[in-house]
Amino acid sequence: MTYGEQLKRLRLGMQPPMTQQHLADLLGVHVTTISRWETDQSVPRRPRAPPRDGGWEGRGPSGIARMMDG
Repeated sequence: MTYGEQLKRLRLGMQPPMTQQHLADLLGVHVTTISRWETDQSVPRRPRAPPRDGGWEGRGPSGIARMMDG
């Protein structure tokens, strides 16, 4: 499973499912960035500054999943 497939699966597996826009807002990126990640057109870089919610631990879908839960 690719990074994009994992990210999309995690996002849609939330209750209720999270929109790309909501995830983009949480991470402080544009919605097209989320789309590009989910279609494996690009991958996230290590953030230069923590997102507005105080930060996320780790990189990749598991780090994003922890941030969305928390």
